[in-house]
Amino acid sequence: MKYLTPPPVISSVLFLAACSDDADNSALVAAIEEQNQILSEQEEQINTVAIRGRVVDQYDDLPPDSAVVTVKVGEQTLTETTANAGFFEVTDLPANSDIEIIISSDSEEFMTRAFYYNTGYSNSGEAQKDFGSFAVSESTEVTLTVLDDETDEAITGLLFSASTAYGEGSTSYQYIQYSSYDEVNQYYTISIPKYISTTIEASLDINNDDIADYTYYYGYDSITLVSSTSLESEILYVSEVEQPDVTAGIATEYRLSVVDESGQPIPEAQITVDDNLNDNISSTYDADTGQHVIIAQFYDYINLQIAAFSVDGIYYESSSISIDEQSNGSLRVSFSNTNNDSYNYFIDNAESITLAVQPDEGYNYDNELEVVFAANEVDYDNQFTVFYSQPVTITADDVSLIDEDGFEVIKGDADSNDFVLPGSTLISGDIEVEVSVELSLNNTRLMVTPVTELTSGNQYYYSVGNILVDSTGLESDVSYDALSFYPWAPASVDADFDINDLYLDNNNYNTNGTLIKPQNTAGEDSTYSDRDSSVYLFLPDNVLKLQGLTLRQVQVIEDGEPRVDTNTFEIVEDGIGYNLNKYGLVSLANNEDVTQDSVNRSLLYGTSLEDSQKAYFINTYESMSDDLDSSENSISFEYAYETNNGEVFTGTITLPVH
Repeated sequence: MKYLTPPPVISSVLFLAACSDDADNSALVAAIEEQNQILSEQEEQINTVAIRGRVVDQYDDLPPDSAVVTVKVGEQTLTETTANAGFFEVTDLPANSDIEIIISSDSEEFMTRAFYYNTGYSNSGEAQKDFGSFAVSESTEVTLTVLDDETDEAITGLLFSASTAYGEGSTSYQYIQYSSYDEVNQYYTISIPKYISTTIEASLDINNDDIADYTYYYGYDSITLVSSTSLESEILYVSEVEQPDVTAGIATEYRLSVVDESGQPIPEAQITVDDNLNDNISSTYDADTGQHVIIAQFYDYINLQIAAFSVDGIYYESSSISIDEQSNGSLRVSFSNTNNDSYNYFIDNAESITLAVQPDEGYNYDNELEVVFAANEVDYDNQFTVFYSQPVTITADDVSLIDEDGFEVIKGDADSNDFVLPGSTLISGDIEVEVSVELSLNNTRLMVTPVTELTSGNQYYYSVGNILVDSTGLESDVSYDALSFYPWAPASVDADFDINDLYLDNNNYNTNGTLIKPQNTAGEDSTYSDRDSSVYLFLPDNVLKLQGLTLRQVQVIEDGEPRVDTNTFEIVEDGIGYNLNKYGLVSLANNEDVTQDSVNRSLLYGTSLEDSQKAYFINTYESMSDDLDSSENSISFEYAYETNNGEVFTGTITLPVH
């Protein structure tokens, strides 16, 4: 049910000039008009907030030598300033707004931290807010050895993470540190703030199948450590968990007694199962026992659906029975839209299961439309299934599929007739994807399928809007017929992986010392020069096709000077990608005015790569300028990767910085 939101109430004070036959009130009228003018000016005044704070080193509570303070509201950077003896002040901030305060060091004196605050209320021009101290700390490297408690063998494939952020914000993932694995010494290393308490975590579900491969410390399915100044090296022991075979389910017979209010069997009912293990199978009726029989593959969960139907003028609404396996092996049975709804109970697992159900009567279609069952994940075709209590009419226009990580770009020189001015670029997110819809089972089951291929790694959102109820001809918008999901099967990974597709870029708006975009879309010259910037290693999408990929940085040549600088990057292990950042790429001049609207993915504007909805990269933690004929800037890696058919390739590759 939807409710109308009342318009906001605007409180104001009105001074009314009253006429008087007994006295001249012109002076009173003038005073009232003056007061009204003052109130009008106050109403037009925009109330803002000024904040101040002090950056301190957590170790000695003294300010660091230098600290850069950046304040952002959403994607917009409001200001960037340098703290003076640790102190900073930022004015003209919007009241009651969530802000992100980023404290960084140009000299790597301490680790970058993000602080998430709300500016708070202001009703008197510019309110003054003192946020106190912002603690920072130098980094330290922690080593973690994880061993099997029975064999003492090292456990690989884990990914430890720790955050330097304070508070919660949508960009906090940018301040997460990830571990790397040293295959020679068989330990993990991760950088954390040395003097700030930090939680280090790693899931023990290595292959991401929602089943823990190991347990730690009294059966926990993850490792959690709280760092302190004494945490430098730890040896951790885990226990292996026996893994079930999930390649196929177990054929199970379900015998359902579907009965009316008097307990008499209803032969006209039909039970169906349609999931990743069962392809739209239906029940048969056993007249001897009065039961509906269906044989379906079962693995830890199944949903038996009964479509709406009518018998002798009695209408029965759609209903469903869910069965899910518990940790002790028993089965929990729960009902939806039946007279059994309050009876959730447990039974033993068996090859044949007998159940009884009494569907709800529709009472001449007077009941409100309800969602009986909605899938909590898409199938292998990225299809979404919803089961309604009554027959409905739904078209593709009634269903939306939004690519929440996708975006479209309109540049200022693209079309003289659009509303994007030269010199500016509009980037909009929440892209709508075309879908097809199919109704079945007496128009009670909806199946929605995307028309085009979805982008792997992007988050999508299905939502069903107004629905026409066939029995009443009225529209209804019910809850729970929506789903947020990541699509199955990586797209664009058909080609074989080629190690030569790896690419280094420093996102400094230059390549080979020359501006990538010498002018913005208004034709104004960019004066941005080639300079040192963070070097990222970009990888093709089909890196996810590999079974394993490890890179070991062995040499860095910076401005023609070689140095040995080792670092190991575990990028893919057991078919799972680790440490892979996902950014969108839009090539723009640095003096382009960029506006973002509902863009959920972080974007890079200064790379020499083609524009892309999604690019995978890892941070090499090197800061370098472009590779030039007169001044080499490159990184050499030893590599080893394994394809899904078991072929192993090794070698060395040197990549220039673009």
